[in-house]
Amino acid sequence: MRRRGEVLASAAMVTVVADRESDIYPAWASVPQPGFHLLSRAMVDRRLVGGGTLFGAALGFAVAGTRKACPRA
Repeated sequence: MRRRGEVLASAAMVTVVADRESDIYPAWASVPQPGFHLLSRAMVDRRLVGGGTLFGAALGFAVAGTRKACPRA
């Protein structure tokens, strides 16, 4: 993570995908600038700094899109 600035300096967009086993606190505390996206899957509801919880906050997110599952053949 320390070298990401050097290695990805010329990238127009960077997306990091973190699974539920990753430690999200350091990652979310250091999201550096526009063009850097951090996607995290959470298994456990977590408290947020301004109050409330992660799952509670997510209930207020706008839906970006939906899809139908493909039926199994």
